[in-house]
Amino acid sequence: MQLKLKNFKGIKDLTIDFNGKSTNIFGANATGKTTVFDAFKWVLFDKDSTDRKNFSIKTLDSNNNQLHFLEHEVEITLKINGTNIIFRKMLKEKWVKKRGQADQEYSGNETSYWIDDVPTAKKDYEDKISNIINENLFKLVTDALYFNNMKWQDKREILLKIANVSISDEDILRGSEELQLLLDKLEGRSIKDYQKVIEAKIKTLKDNISTIPVRIDEATMSLSDVSELENIDFEKLKEDKTKYQLEVEKIDNIFLDFQKKAAENNSLLNSLSTKKIELSTLQNKLENEQKTILSNKKISISNRINEIDNQIKQKQINIENFELSISNFENQRTELREKWNEINNKQFEEPASEFICPTCKQELPETQKEQKLAELKNNFIKQKESEIGNINLQGTKAKENQEKCETELNSTKEQLDTLQKELEILNKEFIQVNDDINSLQVANYKNNEDYIKLLNEVEQLEKQVANITSISADDKLKEQKSQAQAEIEKINSLFARKENIEKTQARILELEKQEEDLGQQMQNLEQQQYLIEKFTVTKVELVEKAINSKFKVARFKLFNTLINGSIEETCVTLINGVDFPDANHAAQILVGLDIIETLNNYYNISAPVFIDNSEAISSAYNINTQLIRLTVSNDTSLRVEQENNNEIEVQDVKQSYEY
Repeated sequence: MQLKLKNFKGIKDLTIDFNGKSTNIFGANATGKTTVFDAFKWVLFDKDSTDRKNFSIKTLDSNNNQLHFLEHEVEITLKINGTNIIFRKMLKEKWVKKRGQADQEYSGNETSYWIDDVPTAKKDYEDKISNIINENLFKLVTDALYFNNMKWQDKREILLKIANVSISDEDILRGSEELQLLLDKLEGRSIKDYQKVIEAKIKTLKDNISTIPVRIDEATMSLSDVSELENIDFEKLKEDKTKYQLEVEKIDNIFLDFQKKAAENNSLLNSLSTKKIELSTLQNKLENEQKTILSNKKISISNRINEIDNQIKQKQINIENFELSISNFENQRTELREKWNEINNKQFEEPASEFICPTCKQELPETQKEQKLAELKNNFIKQKESEIGNINLQGTKAKENQEKCETELNSTKEQLDTLQKELEILNKEFIQVNDDINSLQVANYKNNEDYIKLLNEVEQLEKQVANITSISADDKLKEQKSQAQAEIEKINSLFARKENIEKTQARILELEKQEEDLGQQMQNLEQQQYLIEKFTVTKVELVEKAINSKFKVARFKLFNTLINGSIEETCVTLINGVDFPDANHAAQILVGLDIIETLNNYYNISAPVFIDNSEAISSAYNINTQLIRLTVSNDTSLRVEQENNNEIEVQDVKQSYEY
């Protein structure tokens, strides 16, 4: 591996050839040791050694201001399966000069990428690296502290994958007579899902159980008036209630008689009112019937008059049109006769120009002249006969149309005469109906049988109403009924209190029984929960044993026992029994190398491992991979040493910090 830095985090120019060997990089603080690790991570994954995405790689001056117009570049050469691949990334500033401005203006940064010196798009660059190795896996096998800085859930997932424990849950359950009790309870569910079912049921039971004492207390508090009812003779109260009920019933019967009589009187009054309305309605009906008949007749005659009047007007228009058409046809026939005479009297005239040759302008020979003349006479006769024939046809058509119009005219005049006569009759009828309406007398309804019958009924009802006497209930009876009802209410109230007490006492017994049943259900569920926890402990112990067997130094705890005895999942790295965060830096690095070695063996890969602050590590860990140790020393510039057959070689490093 070779790493080249240019204008990267204060290093102007640096080249290190790692040559696939374990390498020690020495230097005082701020000489660029960690910068080497940052450059290694940035060129591959766009992050620094602490896995930060946003960090500054630009060079600063003595006043901590950025130096502009620099190209910040890292190039790394990796040997992948025996083949060297060069990855290069460069960050530079973009400066633009806007129209009308003398100076350039900073407008952001842009990053360029190359693979084997070929310019490459960012996506292709990242895809190439991703196809070589996954980013997270690369971090795991190049950083001794990365694994133990992960979330415990992610660490646990990796360890379980490495351990590849093949013991099934059913094998564990069948391996213990006590745990076999869970098999029938699972019903096809996993232990984890069944545990959720148990936890949900326990929570529901606890919630239900917690409410029962409160409900019992509330019910008990409502029994405070029990002593007040102990000395009451409820049998005697039943007899008293019956006596008061009979008294109320007797008074109600008296009131009922009053109500019946009042109802009869109201019915009589209603009947009288109804009959009067019927009488008035019949009277109006009889008066209006004759008016309606005459009015309908008047409307009918009026509509017919309007209809005939419209027909007469239309007939008159038709007569005018027919007369005009007859006149036009007569004129047309006159013109055709004159034209016929004109054509018939026309004589053939010999044209002189027709006998001159159009070519030589000489008079035609006599033979040709006679032939031409005969042809012209024949054409004249045919033309004359054709024109006379056309005139005859037109004259015949005009005569037929004229005769047809004369026939229609005579028929229309006859229809008009008929309509005018009918109109005259209707006008007389209209005047008569109108006179009848104006002189109409009110119908003599007093002779109508229905009217006479209703009138007699009204007179009889009026006589009965006149004999009605006023009826009202006795106030003394009302007071007696009110007193009896009050006594009944008092007795009912006492019986209701007694019934509520009995129901409350029964409810308390029911709640106490329910509390006992829920407690038994809770005990059964807790027993199953205990078996699940025991199963979990058994399984985790097997898993922990399988996982820890994969490591030389590192040990892992995958579950915690809580105060209540239940088990919760976790993942804690142990170093000689000490939690990883509490161990010293050297122990953490050694355990990290142990984890990396196991990961390398599992994923069958090997990558350089960076160890920062390696001066704190006194003991060595034998790992079959390339180590790059970053060690604090008194060197004012980076010093690179490589191990070669147990000998130390000092590399001449190209390095520059000055600008």
